[in-house]
Amino acid sequence: MNFSTTYTQVVTTDHPSIPDLLRGTTTERQKAIRVMVKDQKLLSEITAYIVKQNGHPDDATMIFHDSIIAFAKKVFTDRSLVIQGSFSGYIFGIAKNLWLVHLRKEKKHNMVQSLENHTQDQPSEENFFSLIFDKNKISILHEILDQLVKPCKEVLLYWAGGYNMIEIAQKLGYKTDGVARKKKFFCFKSLIEWLELRPHILQALKNEI
Repeated sequence: MNFSTTYTQVVTTDHPSIPDLLRGTTTERQKAIRVMVKDQKLLSEITAYIVKQNGHPDDATMIFHDSIIAFAKKVFTDRSLVIQGSFSGYIFGIAKNLWLVHLRKEKKHNMVQSLENHTQDQPSEENFFSLIFDKNKISILHEILDQLVKPCKEVLLYWAGGYNMIEIAQKLGYKTDGVARKKKFFCFKSLIEWLELRPHILQALKNEI
């Protein structure tokens, strides 16, 4: 087959010689890709779909180009591939899949960002205790800890006082420092949850820094 002659007849993505050109020489492959990239009808269809799916025309252009490259690679590497239907329809299917992958990544990214922002808004153990275990706030501290069960108040006060887990276990009669550590973890969690339900108290603590 004379590809140079064939190429002069190629005017759209759906011309039957496109697979042969993509499986031909580098020059022939590049020519076929240029033909597909100039397919305004296909670009318009992909753009309409992506915009309808809350995308931007710039996103559509990116997906359009990526889809053509993916199509070209698929045809080139899979010599036995037989495409049922139009090539443009096949590329449109690739575009839809690529856009769905993009949306999943965006959603995951947004969830991670939201989680990171939420985490940044929450006091770490170190920052939290520097926030409320302050001699100038001792009255507020006792008022808050009184809302917890007695063992939690004792564990957290000892911990804030600089006692290590072994010492806390000895003072409170726990079998091991591991038990004391677990108790401290759950008590601290309970304290955070209590304060999260009362943001005005947490804000008052912050304002008194």
